[in-house]
Amino acid sequence: GPYETERVANLAVSAGAQVKKGDPLFTMSTTLLDRARDEATARIAQLEAQVQNLQAAMSRPEQIAVLQAALERAEAALQLSRADYDRQRALYAKGHVAKAALDRAKMALARDEASVEEARRQVQASRMASRSQEIEAAEANLKQARAQLDALNIRIKRQNVLAPAVGAVTLGTLLMAAQG
Repeated sequence: GPYETERVANLAVSAGAQVKKGDPLFTMSTTLLDRARDEATARIAQLEAQVQNLQAAMSRPEQIAVLQAALERAEAALQLSRADYDRQRALYAKGHVAKAALDRAKMALARDEASVEEARRQVQASRMASRSQEIEAAEANLKQARAQLDALNIRIKRQNVLAPAVGAVTLGTLLMAAQG
């Protein structure tokens, strides 16, 4: 008999027919299993793409170029802040500017130094490969999805019922097959 209850899709024998071991008897419908297989196949494609993305050692060149440009902009701002701070410090030492002007220049210098450091770290991070644990988890998910697809393919194959031995097909056998 069939492994799973479903409708008979194809009856390969009739009452009174003689069959040998392994001859096809009937095939059950696999509509729901086919849908599950399609879903599993799509999930595998998604997980394969995820693994490939995680395994990529570097981000896309365009992303790195944008981050590199931000670093260069931050470095230019730092040069300007450093020059302004040096100028304000010299003027303050001569008594030509207030302490507040020197403090503002010092704060701008510190801000721009931090911006350069942040931009450098972003460029470095964009060039790093994903963590190995993330890759291993994604590969494990992919392995699990492939195993699920294999199981579905086995279930679908089992919906093709073959004669277990040499014999004659009886009306009772056909009725049992039709009832699933």
